[in-house]
This record gives sequence, structure tokens and C-alpha cells, in this order.
Amino acid sequence: MRKVIFSAVLAAVIFVITMFIRIPIPRTGGYLNLGDVLVLFGGLYLGPRWGALAGGVGSAIADLVGFPVFAPYTLIVKAIEGLLAGALRKKMPWLGCLLGALAMVAGYFIVETVILSGTIGFSAAVVELPFNLFQGAVGILGALAVWKATKDNLPKLDEQDG
Repeated sequence: MRKVIFSAVLAAVIFVITMFIRIPIPRTGGYLNLGDVLVLFGGLYLGPRWGALAGGVGSAIADLVGFPVFAPYTLIVKAIEGLLAGALRKKMPWLGCLLGALAMVAGYFIVETVILSGTIGFSAAVVELPFNLFQGAVGILGALAVWKATKDNLPKLDEQDG
């Protein structure tokens, strides 16, 4: 039950961070945000299932407010990001975060190309690629720093909790 509560709280925090700490990308209408720090951290702390849920739901709700057409895709992309971080958290947390961030970058590249369709979509995806790579790198560094600084002081979540 505690993982459910922590997952819901983390989803809310991801929503707030994503909504209110934004750096616009004028050429495409997209934006950089710090939500990936907590999406990846959620995977590290909550594990793959609950980290995926927190990251996907919190980020998708933020998109529902500002970019609703992307919300279903964000749900999937960010859930995969949190899932990958959580899957490798015990043995190689840095690799899980790296794979999660790369999945985010690849996922948004594909989504932007398909949703915006054709040449416009591919051009927008190419323009946003370095920004998404930067956002992923910040997410990795931030998540690992928060994880290292807090993991011994965070409440232990029961493994039977899911």
C-alpha cells in the first residue's frame, strides 16, 4: 500500500515540476523540463512497476493541461523511462537511467515524426533531438544525485508492496 501512496505523491510532484519549470523551444513549440529527474528517480526508488506508473501518469497529466494530443504518448514514453530505471536499480542504476533516458529520446523522436507527420514532423523531431538529449542527460545526473543523497534516508518500501 505504501508504494501506491508514494507513487501517487511522486506523480503529483512530477506534474508540478513538469508544468512549472519549463524552458520553451520556440521553433517547435515544445519545451524542456526537469520532470525526467523525478521520472528516473521514481524508477530507482519505487521499482519498475510503480516507477513507471508515477512517471507516466504525472507526465501525461502535465501534457493534458498544455499539449493534450501528446498525453497518451507521453504516458507510454515516460512509463517506459521509469520502468527501465527501476528494472536495473539494484545492480546498475546508472545503466537503467541511461536506458530510460534514451528510450525517452527515441520515443519522442518517433512520436513527433508520426504525430506531426511527414517532413514537418521529421524536421521538428530533428530540431528537438538535442534538447531531448540534454533533458535526458540532466534527468540522469539529477536522478542519480537525488538517489545517492537520499536512498539511505528514504522510507523502506516493503517488497510485498509490489
